Amino acid sequence: MSDDRAYKQEVRRAFDEAFAFLDERPSLRGKIMHKLESGRKRGRSVSLRVAVAAAVLLALGGVAIAANLNLFAHFSTVQSDQPASAQRLELVDTLAVSVGETVEIVTPAWTGGTDTDYDRIAASQAGRTFTLTVDEAYCDGHKIYYTYTFSHDENQALCGEGKPTGFDAFSMEWPGQAWNEAFAQADGRLGAEENAWFTAHSTGWFAVQNCYLGDGASLPDGTSLRIWDSWVERRDETTWQGYYEVELPEGYEAGESVCIVLNAMYQASLNYVDETGIYQAGISPIPEAYVGIIRVPVTIPVTGSVTPLKSEAEFEGYSAKAELRLSEVDISGEILVTPESALETADRPPEADVQGYALLADGVLVSDSWGARVWSAEDGAYRYEVRYALPESTQSLALRPVYRDGTMPEGEDIVLR
Repeated sequence: MSDDRAYKQEVRRAFDEAFAFLDERPSLRGKIMHKLESGRKRGRSVSLRVAVAAAVLLALGGVAIAANLNLFAHFSTVQSDQPASAQRLELVDTLAVSVGETVEIVTPAWTGGTDTDYDRIAASQAGRTFTLTVDEAYCDGHKIYYTYTFSHDENQALCGEGKPTGFDAFSMEWPGQAWNEAFAQADGRLGAEENAWFTAHSTGWFAVQNCYLGDGASLPDGTSLRIWDSWVERRDETTWQGYYEVELPEGYEAGESVCIVLNAMYQASLNYVDETGIYQAGISPIPEAYVGIIRVPVTIPVTGSVTPLKSEAEFEGYSAKAELRLSEVDISGEILVTPESALETADRPPEADVQGYALLADGVLVSDSWGARVWSAEDGAYRYEVRYALPESTQSLALRPVYRDGTMPEGEDIVLR
């Protein structure tokens, strides 16, 4: 296989994954976007800002007190290469309550026309059935950890000869490329059917239905909750199972509850091939929208709490302000470092620049497992976003700077109180 062909196949797979939610770590996208936003200090949304295709308000009811499903423990085993994440999920597993409420979803009818291929593909997505279960959850008032199971009826394919009607434009195109040279694949039942179709037809189109649970969650007022961590696995051809860790605004306390909204999303993707090349497009089941969305509210109890840890300190050449939270599963927060002048100057070489902070817990150093560092021009300061595995003892806590050359001077500890 040529490098060019391999590259095109990778592009093709990436395109499909964007529709079919095959990315195992959607939190990574949130982390990258959060770093970019932190630098800009603007209110740009990370989540999809599309027209809401459908809104179905389905209350899940109260929390069922039942046997723990141990899904968090399971997900900790798949992150054995990330010890801090594995430890955190093991702790969450001991604290989570069983929600175990299931919502059955039926997609609404297509309200557009029926004259074109686009219309018929869009209409085929009406009456689809999804099942969403929030299995377990733990909320400490600052973060929510929840596991879910999302299952659906079988995705179906539609196909036809010639150019598909009803498409004013295609979202992606590869002029001069042939299917069997550039994008042929055999991933699953529909992938094999698609290969067979384009092998038998030099000109034609093939469309596939897709559905997935949207990234993370929001509040009922539309406020997106930042994703800190996530994982998703395919259990079988029609079932996904995963977890999310999302951050809440301030103000939730133990004994209360919080309502979050999950999004079941669905659409179709189409490939068209002729003698001029390969063309791709998405087909929304809702007119004038990018994707169909069904909003599902979930009520989560607040059963834990966090302890705020704060400190301010002055050192030669800079000041530091730390605001962290001690939870039952980790320690996380932010350190704002404001230099008197640029940290990297002629008399302060780049290797002397502070790259991050380690946690000193009763004399034991704990490395930062997050490692986000962003320059904020608005504040004239560096923001260090840190996260540490929960240490064995938290009686005495301090933050120690880690310089670019690896040194950690004891005289610049930020003592947390």
